[in-house]
Amino acid sequence: MTKIERCLILDRMKRLVCLLCLTIIISCKLPQDIIEISPIWQYKIVSDNDNIQDILSEKFQPVTSTKNLHELLPEKKGFLWLKTEFKGDIVPKKEPLSIGLGKIVWADETYLNGSKIGKMGKFSPYPWNAWTENRIYPFEKNNLQDTNVILLKIYAEGEGLVEDKLVIGYRKDVEFHYLPNSIITSYINIPLAFLFFFISVYHFLIYFKRKKEKENFYYAWFGIIYSIYITNFFSSKLSYIGISYLAYQKIIFSSIFIASYFLAKFLTVFMERVNKPYIKYTLIASCLIPIFIEVLQPNYILLRKVTNLLLIFIFPIMSYSVYVTIWGLKQGKKEAKVILYGLIPLLILISYDAIFIILGKPINYFVSGLGFTIFLSSIMFMIANKTVEIHNYTDDLNANLEAKVKERTREVTQKMEVIEALKIQQDGDYFLISLIEKPLATNYNKSVFISTEFYISQKKQFQFRNRNAEVGGDICVTGNLRFFSPENRYVVFFNGDAMGKSMQGAGGFIVMGTAINYIISRSAKNDRLLFITPEQWLRETYFELNNIFKTFNGSMMISGVLGLVNESTGEMVYFNAEHPWTVLLREKEATFIETELSLRKLGCDSEFDFSIKRFQLLPGDVLIVGSDGRDDLDIGNEYKVMNEDETLFLKFVKYAEGDIKKIVELIQNAGKITDDLSLLRVGYKENTVPVNDNLQNNSLQVSSMDLENKKVEREIEILKNLIEQFPNDSQYLIYLANIYVYHKLFDLAIPYLERYISIEQNPVEALFKLSVSYLHTKQFEKSIQIGEKVLKFQPGKIANLLNLAEGYRQAGKPEKSLEFVNEVLKHKPQNKTALLLQKKLKLQG
Repeated sequence: MTKIERCLILDRMKRLVCLLCLTIIISCKLPQDIIEISPIWQYKIVSDNDNIQDILSEKFQPVTSTKNLHELLPEKKGFLWLKTEFKGDIVPKKEPLSIGLGKIVWADETYLNGSKIGKMGKFSPYPWNAWTENRIYPFEKNNLQDTNVILLKIYAEGEGLVEDKLVIGYRKDVEFHYLPNSIITSYINIPLAFLFFFISVYHFLIYFKRKKEKENFYYAWFGIIYSIYITNFFSSKLSYIGISYLAYQKIIFSSIFIASYFLAKFLTVFMERVNKPYIKYTLIASCLIPIFIEVLQPNYILLRKVTNLLLIFIFPIMSYSVYVTIWGLKQGKKEAKVILYGLIPLLILISYDAIFIILGKPINYFVSGLGFTIFLSSIMFMIANKTVEIHNYTDDLNANLEAKVKERTREVTQKMEVIEALKIQQDGDYFLISLIEKPLATNYNKSVFISTEFYISQKKQFQFRNRNAEVGGDICVTGNLRFFSPENRYVVFFNGDAMGKSMQGAGGFIVMGTAINYIISRSAKNDRLLFITPEQWLRETYFELNNIFKTFNGSMMISGVLGLVNESTGEMVYFNAEHPWTVLLREKEATFIETELSLRKLGCDSEFDFSIKRFQLLPGDVLIVGSDGRDDLDIGNEYKVMNEDETLFLKFVKYAEGDIKKIVELIQNAGKITDDLSLLRVGYKENTVPVNDNLQNNSLQVSSMDLENKKVEREIEILKNLIEQFPNDSQYLIYLANIYVYHKLFDLAIPYLERYISIEQNPVEALFKLSVSYLHTKQFEKSIQIGEKVLKFQPGKIANLLNLAEGYRQAGKPEKSLEFVNEVLKHKPQNKTALLLQKKLKLQG
């Protein structure tokens, strides 16, 4: 605020003070053409319909107190007549004349020497209290007599009052005599009510424009409610509004508590204070309890009594308002000081009025209205001060705009340079990470029968020194392993998705890439042969990887699919650790080869027991393994809409016919990719003559048709012809053997299994099937011999243990049989086959 503006405000305040002082001085001067009389009032209780002439002849009783006229009535409600006399020779000569009776509660009719000279307020059945109006009634001088009688017919209810002085004289002087009282108690409140109403509307408009400034909302409600309360001070002019005076007073008394509540809320929000729940509930209770009690009162007498008592509920709200203002002052809020200057007079004046009302003492002037005016003026002064500050800031901004723009541009440029330097440094770090990631995701597969191809696109892509790079958590790795013999070759593949974005995902990528590449390299270096089964290798690899990621205590996990595919037979063993389902493309149809979750991510505890899945690939089959980036597509046009159809990817694989580049194009055309995307393609003997799908062996799950079925006969015939053409192709041998085993034609299956085993060098599953076939053809010694061989490779295979137990039992060796039965029951106590064998051995024993 400038010095000139401060001077203008001070000058206006000085003028206002001078005007008030002048009004007070003038009001203190008693005009010369009036006289004051201290009347001796007498009363008579009568009915509403009594005649004035009859009343003049009645005997009146002296009034002991003019402040509690309702106490003279039996039910503190009804009509009474008041009478007083004055001498005619004391009346001033100047005309026109008026008589001033001051304030009367409730309504009155006034008679001078039997002639009606005035009326104010309303009588029953719809009474209305005109307590705010000074009674000034004109009369003609010829109505005067030597001894003059003034009669007042008064209606009182719960309260009744007539002033103990009356004024007679020149009409303008009488009016001027009561003018200060009328200004203070009535006239000034009319413009104030409209002023506060329009101020409240203004603050409502501000709130609707800037709803985050809730102090405007509460202040507007406070002003609206207070403007309703002010109407009580000119209520005599509102008798036409169409409601009873009782209902009107309920509204007025309720507005006291509502306005106080909104004042407390305004101060709370303005001071940016967060209250505890018990304070909020106390404020609400202090507002609602008295309102509820007031609304229930059936008449004005009870309403007046309970209101005097209920005003104590205003003190908690007043106390809180003082407290929160002082709290704001301690918090260094300069506005709190201005509010405090207005709040202290308000509370003092409210307390003054409330104490008189609670004690039931008469009061000539209600001064709380002046207190609210002072308080609201302090708030308006504060708002005006803020407005001036904003204008000064705007003027300063306009005057120095060019310099400020240059200064701001320089600051922004400096900050941008810092940000750019940090970005270059960050991109450098990213680039170094990408250099580490790149050699870890390599397609090392060299098989001529199984092709592997993959696509990796990380979400975080950047440019560093004109070189494009990317970092993320998706990884693909392939390689080759050999089990038992150089000819028994497998392709190993892995597709994984490390948890997290950018650097966190890249950390998981590096850990997984390092670990899986080391394990594959360790298992294949120097043309190494592995003398464990593929299943055992997968099991050991899983636990090794899982333990590595568990060391991070859940901060780094990875989903993935790790599998081994036999180059000769197409038999695949694998596990899926909470990765999207693997897709099979066979004869131009795409399907999922999994249907349910069976293992959690690497690095976290799983409620599932580790198990290895098996699947039989046929020549021409294509497997597509991919991360969840293939499904996380934003397919919305204007708004973000995430794809929730996981089968959409099957359509992409089918339409692209397994071409990984076309699959990526279809994904990109379908929507915006929102995550890292990686796809790994495994193609099995895609250039070999295909075999009918019904010959698939997926853990012996072949067609369930009877052997006599013409279709199955045709398939067996095709296989036999293929075996004649390709006698050393083991896949045809095992397909035909599986069909015979499934249909329990074990004698027909044995020669094909023997030939298959001679070519493949001790494949465990084929050995087990041969042992089962020998058992069913009663070649017990051969069954036991082959079963013992399987036992060396897979000591925990339950089916083989049961097969050996039955073989030894049939061979007449119950002790040996019982050993295997006990071994099964040790791991599977409820195994029904083992329990049945145990029972048979006991019967034999």
